[in-house]
Parts: sequence; structure tokens; C-alpha cells
Amino acid sequence: GIPASWQNIDNTSNGGGTWEWMNQQVTGIDQFAIFNSNGFGDDGIPENADLITPAIDCSSASFVVVSFLSSFRQYQSSVGTASISTDGGSTWTAFYTVNTTSTVIVLEDITAAAAGKSDVRFKFNFVGSYDYFWIIDDFSVYTPSSKDFSCYDISTGLYNDIADSPISIAGSLENLGSETITSFDINYSIDGGAPVTAPITGVSIGFGDSYNFTHPTGFSPSSSGDYEITVFASNLNGGADGNTSNDEFSKSITVFDVAVQRVPLFEVFTGSTCPPCQPGNENFHSIVDSKPAQEFVSIKYQQDFSLPGDPYATDESVARRNFYG
Repeated sequence: GIPASWQNIDNTSNGGGTWEWMNQQVTGIDQFAIFNSNGFGDDGIPENADLITPAIDCSSASFVVVSFLSSFRQYQSSVGTASISTDGGSTWTAFYTVNTTSTVIVLEDITAAAAGKSDVRFKFNFVGSYDYFWIIDDFSVYTPSSKDFSCYDISTGLYNDIADSPISIAGSLENLGSETITSFDINYSIDGGAPVTAPITGVSIGFGDSYNFTHPTGFSPSSSGDYEITVFASNLNGGADGNTSNDEFSKSITVFDVAVQRVPLFEVFTGSTCPPCQPGNENFHSIVDSKPAQEFVSIKYQQDFSLPGDPYATDESVARRNFYG
């Protein structure tokens, strides 16, 4: 549960609610702290609650990072704010604010505020009223390795025509170390084979910054089939990565030698008595109307939702919608 050393404060005088610990899965997360605005019901009571850490000693740290998972869902106008204090909680400085639905890993360099300080505290404040939730999980304050370069994505397509070889190997890396990266080697291997290495120089990648790469040497498969690509960086500023647990990222791709042109089918379920359906139809037509007619097929099924119901809806069109659940 929420540690007893953390302060859990209702800033209202009307029972607006406090943070809770939850042991069930929400948005793919389980066991977390949550301000569950939706759970308090539509009672018309404004909510304003703080979750505050105890003092954290950063007096011996020269580089300090805070990281946590934030999962926020907004219905009307709720706001979540994360703040830092270095004077026992007398004053607070916001470093992260969220007011749109999102699930992210927040990673902040707080060195300027926290390094060398013996009393560093963090506050998570939720303001809203019957407005879904804010989840906080995996909270951590730490000093990162000086060199830590993580590959987190390979953007090479899943399906590739062997005729288009060499296949471009591209992706994204993130600097999670305290040292700015100015040079490194980018590597990829196929099915665990020998790495293909290329030097990258003339860059400046600070903590928390991402770098998109395209390897200068593409992959030329000898035959069609499935292949696993593994990408990693090495030789960071001429040295070794201090945290090898997050170096590699892998992705399976398919290489084919025969391609068949397919025509997509769009099934559209809308009704004239459904308010959101009109802009939905407009969005659909803004995409397909400029395409040649032979490149797609669309079938419209008039629906009965939103009373009084579209008079052109039929039992068959409704049954087709229900076929998809």
C-alpha cells in the first residue's frame, strides 16, 4: 500500500477524498497509487488532494533524476501536477503537469534543484470533480550511470519486398545516462549473427534526449523468410555502457519475394440520428474521396442507434454490426 511515511492530504474542507492504493489492473498497470475521482461518484464535491513523499537525502549526489509512471484519464477538466520542494515542503516548484488522457514514463533531470540537498520532497496533486483518475507507480529518485544508451524502437517495416533490398535498418535510442553522448557505434545483428557496426560522430545527445538513426549499411537477405533484427549502441564516447540491461531492442520482420495487390474493404456503421456519426462520416470521406475508386471498396450500413433511430436501418444492417460485437 501507500507507505505510512507518505503524507496523504485532502486539501478541501468538504471530504473531497484522498489517494488510495489499488491492487487491480487498470490500463495494463497493477498495484499502484491512484486518486480515483470517478470512484467518488458524481457528488458535485470538488477534489484537491496531495500525495507527498518523505524527505529524500540527495546531499551526496551530483546528478539526480526522478522517474515515475503516470497514467491519467480526463473526463472534464481535471489536472495532475508533480512538484518538488527542497525546504521541507514550505515552497513547491511544479515540474510536470498533465491534463489530457495519457500513460507515460515521466523522466526528469532535477539536478539543478535537488543535487547537494538533504531534504528533497515530491508532491502529486490532483484537482477535479468526478473526473476519472490519476495513477502513479514505479516512483524512483536516483543517480544514473554516466553512460547509458538504450534502444527502444526499430522502425523498419514488418513486411519487406526482397526486391527492395538492401532493407533500411532504422530506429530510436534514448540517452538515460548523465553524460552527454557525442559519439557512439550503432550495431545490428540478424538472427543472432555477427553485428554490423557503423560509427556515429558529431552528435550531442543529452540526458533524456532521443536520437533517431538509420544504419548506413542496409540488410540484404539472401532469401525470403522471417528474420529477427537486434539493435544496440556501443562504444559510447569511447567507453562501455554502464547499464547493459536496456541496451538491445529486437524486432521480427518478414521478407517476401511475391507481392499481391489487395483492395481494402471499409464497412461503415453510422446513422442519421447519431450526433457523432456526421463528423465521423466526414472524416472518412476526407480520406477516401480523393482516392481512385478501384483502390478501395466501402459498404455503408445504416444503424438504429440514438433515438428515434434511422428510418433506413434494417435488421440485416444491425445484425452485421452485432456480428463484430
